[in-house]
Amino acid sequence: IRETLEPGSAHAMVVVTPSNGVAFQRRPEADAGSESTGEGGLAAPYWVKLTRAGDTFTAERSADGVTWVRITSDAAASTVEIPMGSEVFIGLALTSHDASVTTGAQFSE
Repeated sequence: IRETLEPGSAHAMVVVTPSNGVAFQRRPEADAGSESTGEGGLAAPYWVKLTRAGDTFTAERSADGVTWVRITSDAAASTVEIPMGSEVFIGLALTSHDASVTTGAQFSE
């Protein structure tokens, strides 16, 4: 979820990686640095969910798509306040973190 399409936009996202676990990444203020908290030792496939209630964003994960838990064992690290307008941009993201490496993913359900 991004407030704008500008490069330094405030944002919140939940990600899962093939070997580095799941993470809650966010930029609470435009043009500030991004922050990340995560739970290692988990590997894709995994379900991730980001819920927004007003300006409160909560990150969760699930091994089966039915039972959801906060993204980390520290519940406070799984929720953050990010002031955003009512109209935002929402999408799915994929990156290889290497401009010379092509990456693919399958999004389902």
